[in-house]
Amino acid sequence: MSIRLCGCTNEEFESLLEVLYPEKLGSLPDLMKEQWTGALKLSRLWIMAEAAAVAIEKLSSLGLTPTEKIKLGKTHEVPKWLEEGYTTLVSDISIASKDEMAPLGWETIYNILRTSNQVAKRWKETDGGVSWDTAGKFSSQHSVYYNHHEVSNLQTACGACSRIPAKSGYGATDPDPAALSTATGDRFKLVAEEVAEVFKEDLEDAEFHNNAAVPEEGHA
Repeated sequence: MSIRLCGCTNEEFESLLEVLYPEKLGSLPDLMKEQWTGALKLSRLWIMAEAAAVAIEKLSSLGLTPTEKIKLGKTHEVPKWLEEGYTTLVSDISIASKDEMAPLGWETIYNILRTSNQVAKRWKETDGGVSWDTAGKFSSQHSVYYNHHEVSNLQTACGACSRIPAKSGYGATDPDPAALSTATGDRFKLVAEEVAEVFKEDLEDAEFHNNAAVPEEGHA
């Protein structure tokens, strides 16, 4: 007599069994990323909160790409992956290839680009982003310009990356670590604010389902 399980493959079910009943008690099985994903899928489907938590923790340590975090975060209701994936791509979408972005769908890609543009506008409105002026003097939007323009007057550190003009009049010197940390923190905060606003529905939906998948004490 055989039992047919709907909604899963044999490989996914075997992966879940390895998580639930490891060969060595007290240790995690040595599974590939796809196997951990299968175990997460079924643990969510069958409301196995502890197994899901183990799979999420393990997958988080396996170096998920930003696009993987968004895709898996939506599919399996993992809010921290969604937040991390959106934040990373809004900060720098160039780290993901066209092929990596495509599975996210045009609407998600559009929202990522729109949010990135909004962050750039808000950053420019602060002390964090002023472009080169007509006299070619040092200012503060993109440090890449330092290698292409003469710095006519030594001025303050770049608000975007905290680098300062080199004494030669060309290029930039290494920034003060404390100043760089402050500028980076300010920009990260701005990105986080925009992500929370634009992707509010996605994040709240994932949070709701994630909480619903965890049984109350005494009802496990």
